[in-house]
Amino acid sequence: MDPLAHPIVSRFRLHRIHYKQMRYHAERFNHREVCGIVSGINGVSIRVFEIKNWANSPTRFLMEPTEQLKVFQHLERVKQHILAIYHSHPNQPSFPSTIDIQEAYYPNALNLIWSQINGYWMCQAYYIRNRKIKEIPIKII
Repeated sequence: MDPLAHPIVSRFRLHRIHYKQMRYHAERFNHREVCGIVSGINGVSIRVFEIKNWANSPTRFLMEPTEQLKVFQHLERVKQHILAIYHSHPNQPSFPSTIDIQEAYYPNALNLIWSQINGYWMCQAYYIRNRKIKEIPIKII
């Protein structure tokens, strides 16, 4: 199974524990972007993989290539898909930036973007395909 071949979903169901894990990841590195991958099947999250941000920047993320490759290989072995790529915007809204749009290399993966609203980390989900953005509702389960 190709982990990149996840079908497009109209609704994203995210387990509460995964939501908390990503939020905590963003909180721990409050002043720089964090990133990772959410695996899943049929629009439901199964696991969150935190990946080091090689860019180490407050405005940009670049997944550490070796960690990213290990996740891809693991997902192929366990027959799961890349449901979402997540990252944070420590000082910006949770809407795709120009760089996010330009570097949206996985059109079948949701883009989860975390940002602070009144001091509390929240995320929104988007598909970015052909430089077009479509928000997808998240249901916490």
